[in-house]
Amino acid sequence: MCGIFGIIGNYNRQKVELSLEKMIHRGPDGTKITEFIGGCFAQNRLAVIAPSHEFDPPFIQSNTIFVFNGELYNYKTIASSFNFDGIKSDSLCAFKAFSNNAKVFLNSAIGMFAFALYDINLNKLTLVRDRFGKKPIYYANDGSKFIFASSIDAIVPHVKTKFRNSALKSYLSYRAAITQETFYENIYKLPAGHTLTYDGKNVSIEKYFDFFAHKKNDQNLENSIISSVNLRLTTDTKIGAFLSGGLDSSTICALASNELLRQEQKLHTFCIGYNGFEQHDERYFAALTAKKINSEHTEIVFGKNDFFEQLDKTIKAFDEPISDPTSIPLYAMCSTISSLGFKSVLSGEGGDEAFSGYEKYSLFLEMLKAKKLPFASYLKGFFARHSENNREWEWYKRVFSDDIAYRTIGECFTDEQKNVLLNSKVAERDSIVLIEKFYDEFKKSGRQDYSEWMSYIDIKIWLGEVLLQKADKIGMANSLEIRCPFMDYNILANSIRLGDTRISENTK
Repeated sequence: MCGIFGIIGNYNRQKVELSLEKMIHRGPDGTKITEFIGGCFAQNRLAVIAPSHEFDPPFIQSNTIFVFNGELYNYKTIASSFNFDGIKSDSLCAFKAFSNNAKVFLNSAIGMFAFALYDINLNKLTLVRDRFGKKPIYYANDGSKFIFASSIDAIVPHVKTKFRNSALKSYLSYRAAITQETFYENIYKLPAGHTLTYDGKNVSIEKYFDFFAHKKNDQNLENSIISSVNLRLTTDTKIGAFLSGGLDSSTICALASNELLRQEQKLHTFCIGYNGFEQHDERYFAALTAKKINSEHTEIVFGKNDFFEQLDKTIKAFDEPISDPTSIPLYAMCSTISSLGFKSVLSGEGGDEAFSGYEKYSLFLEMLKAKKLPFASYLKGFFARHSENNREWEWYKRVFSDDIAYRTIGECFTDEQKNVLLNSKVAERDSIVLIEKFYDEFKKSGRQDYSEWMSYIDIKIWLGEVLLQKADKIGMANSLEIRCPFMDYNILANSIRLGDTRISENTK
């Protein structure tokens, strides 16, 4: 885990150092700047695997420079498949394997990562982001220089920028800026599962991971989850786990505890509770689970005063607005866990999307049945002629108009509500335009099961642009990486194929 930075073109060394200072929380274990003809690469390192300084990127080999942020969990398997001897570092393995055969490496890599490689002889820069966007990478190109970094804050000193008004509409609909455009003009983010190349003049972006083209894993689902959890226990430092007592985190913690106990180690689990808000307190069920799985359990108590104490810190952790109130208690948890010497923690994030855990999924499947009513054509006209400023009305209007009814679990303001809030004319299909490309991809895949669409768009938007970015920014603000076993592509891509059989009577 690290904060990475690079410039191809003219640069100011002091500004580079300022950029690294702004990302020091992402990598407090070592800072390294590598300058070369035509630019520089730099990195703040959080040493989790192979913590020795001899493995501090950037790496240089045969006029090629490489910098890496994240974790490559299966680096030993990849090193073996490429016949690399003595590889002790996941980032060094990624460098060698990607340089050797980029396509084979990207197809086999299991992890969360964003990295950059620059070929000095060819004057060619390549950026890569993991399949689901667990690790961010931002970039800017002003014609005289190309800049990339793990955070927007690190790029701002090098470019002219201002607030991007169009991002506000995306934020109000989906709680984040969900396109390649950020809240800052001239600063962009590389989409998940894509590569970017820059040759000194032109920028080219290509998709390398097709969600629906992924081949089904031969492992059964249970073994896939066990394998994913075990891989994410790979570390040379202390690792813990979030435990709420719910199904997702309990499953992850139980499997992790089993593996660690087999190695004669104990899993450390952490739960947060709320003084004065017992209806949201999960400590009771978390404690029961911790006892059952034989983990070392720590309860973190969070009250009103803690909320206001953490609020400013939480806001500061975000480069740009992300709306999720759980960010504040998450900051408190990460701060405590990091202070206890942990650098990594497991999370159950992704379980609801993979296995249709949200109650809203079953609600929308029931709503869609209204299209088969004998007077559906009348209702279509009725909802089109009348307007009510609430989400339920909007949902039924979409159902009868054959529009995209479900637009993520985190959808906030409807287009009509945005009109009222902003006192401006927001196009009726404004929120649809932002997600149409995903719907087109879904239709082109030949899939028709609506539950698959709901999971797919939530993985792309709710997980990719909100939850995973929240986890990365809050975790790294406290020098803590958050690992999500359910976010393994073998699990996500295969679980969706189960269709609405994932939606149990309990969910309904």
